[in-house]
Amino acid sequence: MIDMSGGKSFGMERPVKIAIMAGIVLLLVGSGIFLLLGGRKGGEPRYNPVNSVPRDFMMITDYPGTEEEMFAISLLTSLQFMGGEYHPLVICSPDGVLSDHELFTLSHLKTDRPKVFFTNRETAPANINQQLSGMGLAPINDSEVHPLVPGIAGTFFGFSGIMEVEDYEESLWAAPYAKNTNMALVPGGRTFETQEQAHNALRTLGIDSGYAVVANPDDHSLETMRRTMDYDPYDDAWFCPDISLMAAQMAAYHDAFVITNTTPLDSTEWVLNLDLSQNRRALGIHEKLREVNDISPLEYIALVGSATALPQFLTQSGGTEGDIVNSDVMYGFLDDDNTYMDAAVGRIIQYDVSLASNQLLKTYLFDDFSDTVTVNYRDVAGGTHEKEWRKHGASFSGFEITYERMQATPGRWICTDFEDAGFTYDYVGPFNTGNKLLDGTINSMENDISEICQGAGYVAYRGHGSDTGSLYGIRVYGPNGEEHQLRYSDCQNMNLPPQLAFFVSCLNGKIYGHGPGTDPASDVEFDKLFTLNYLAAGPAVLVGATEVSFSNIGQDLHSIPAEYLPFIDDHQWDHNDAWYAFVWDGILDHPREHGTIGKAAQWSENRYMNYPPNNQPAPMYPDGEVDWYEVTFFAVYGDPSFRPAVDEMSSPGYDPWHNGPDDM
Repeated sequence: MIDMSGGKSFGMERPVKIAIMAGIVLLLVGSGIFLLLGGRKGGEPRYNPVNSVPRDFMMITDYPGTEEEMFAISLLTSLQFMGGEYHPLVICSPDGVLSDHELFTLSHLKTDRPKVFFTNRETAPANINQQLSGMGLAPINDSEVHPLVPGIAGTFFGFSGIMEVEDYEESLWAAPYAKNTNMALVPGGRTFETQEQAHNALRTLGIDSGYAVVANPDDHSLETMRRTMDYDPYDDAWFCPDISLMAAQMAAYHDAFVITNTTPLDSTEWVLNLDLSQNRRALGIHEKLREVNDISPLEYIALVGSATALPQFLTQSGGTEGDIVNSDVMYGFLDDDNTYMDAAVGRIIQYDVSLASNQLLKTYLFDDFSDTVTVNYRDVAGGTHEKEWRKHGASFSGFEITYERMQATPGRWICTDFEDAGFTYDYVGPFNTGNKLLDGTINSMENDISEICQGAGYVAYRGHGSDTGSLYGIRVYGPNGEEHQLRYSDCQNMNLPPQLAFFVSCLNGKIYGHGPGTDPASDVEFDKLFTLNYLAAGPAVLVGATEVSFSNIGQDLHSIPAEYLPFIDDHQWDHNDAWYAFVWDGILDHPREHGTIGKAAQWSENRYMNYPPNNQPAPMYPDGEVDWYEVTFFAVYGDPSFRPAVDEMSSPGYDPWHNGPDDM
């Protein structure tokens, strides 16, 4: 049994303490004194490095306990991308060690990289080395331990010079420019007075990536959140600390524009039917995105933070009194055409920043992740199996939604589409219902759905969901071996490969606000949210609905004739069956144009809005109708530019996901 809590320090405290103190002394009394004390007054700061890094290194840092440590980690982004190369970053858990999820990721990377550790905790290197040793990974050498202080990046060889920034917010703006000029970021005077100056500096380098990263630099704690203009303490309940730290890494990785400075709006010309008292902050962010888009058209938008830090739009449905719908998708509408989504939108959100660093580690090292994962089945299949997760999909169909309501075709046909893409699959339908149809889909003989999820690169679910659970009516083992849904607590014991998980169900994308089914509606319990607990288990991306989603009862009566009768070509995919069809169509069958998760979701949004029978519903115009809900509440949690392992040049031989000649 590996001790993940830290354990003994193996007598390494003294040399590590000496190494950390020596690093601080070098910063204070050596040529780098200006790095810590606010910059050298007069003239350009000098670059006099004293430290080196090994080739192909990765970085580990303490969990940020203070705003200064957040600043220090953000400045290390320049080291992370030194020389134009990507060096992975892992942030320790709040307990001061690597979490089980992080150790799972590190142990499944094909390359065991040399580790450079930045810490102010005397016993941390020994504790983490104990964990690494238990996983068979190379330890951190004493010579690669450095203090986690804001000036440390500028002490390393390999840069072309140094660039001063005044504070944490400016360090986020500066990260992509520093990467592209190979400059070490250090504290000091201002280089960029505004985020717009940083944007313009990138353009002078000929960089216009079409990617924007939005962050709130005040998200270290609830106390610092109160600096945010128009902040409502009601939002305290759904706060995730420090997630904005990932904005520096994402911006540098994508050469993105960073947006942190927005002004809440009192009015807006382009949409007049939102409750401004609830949406002033969201509208302010959106207005800034529109301004950026006017200068440099955007393809991708990443919201990096919780809904407390970066609010979701809150829209009155126009139906039930007081019924609020949460929406991220609205950020992607960037001009006056409210029936066409212009940019793909995703959000990075986790319970803490260590989990967020693990998510991005899996996303950006997707190709370096092990080709197989070990799955220990506990039921019919039994024993240990090695699953080629990149080439394996899992389709789950709940009983009431798919079979009782005649909507079984989506969950079954995706299995044929998996095979057409060269994948294997598990199909798990309702337990013990005798649900075989004549479409060639074979039911899995394994009933342990948590294990099936852990062996799949693609998870597709069609059925009931809630803010605390999913995969209802499907067997899974609990603590006492009972059969039940996949609960939030089940997710806590799972370790997933960097998969794409799409839950076409109610509330499996809920991260904020009121739950359904009570009058007045009660708030969801944040620590029990299915969305965040599944994300913590380690997929690259989760897609789900923030509210109660609506199925197309009798869908099979349209899709089956269209698939098998030669004179019918309109499957009439509708409601959330259309979302299921359109997203997987983009990922599996049109990967060149729509094969990133953000582009697949954007295409699905535009197809749904512009399919003539749906009467062009638009998120900005709530009307209480089902179609409006469906184009408003599906959310992407992950980097929207994430592309799973589908060959971009592949052409589908099987593609049942279209709605006739009027479909986009």
